[in-house]
Amino acid sequence: TGAIVMLYYLDKPGLLNQIVRTQHGFEGVVSSSMHLHLTKSKCLEIVGVKGKAKDIRGLTQELTTKKGVKQLKLVAIAV
Repeated sequence: TGAIVMLYYLDKPGLLNQIVRTQHGFEGVVSSSMHLHLTKSKCLEIVGVKGKAKDIRGLTQELTTKKGVKQLKLVAIAV
């Protein structure tokens, strides 16, 4: 259980759609997400996750590889 906190820039065409598709591909671990507009081209996404550690790591790795994702942190909490 935890949260993925991701900072990304919208200067890469289609990045937002890629992020959404990736989250849907991991629907077994994604509980919710919140999108915050920091500037006109900079966004923060917080993704609530719950499930197997290997699946959460897989989601984290896929999101990290997207061009335009500048920072990504996983905060895991043992329940």
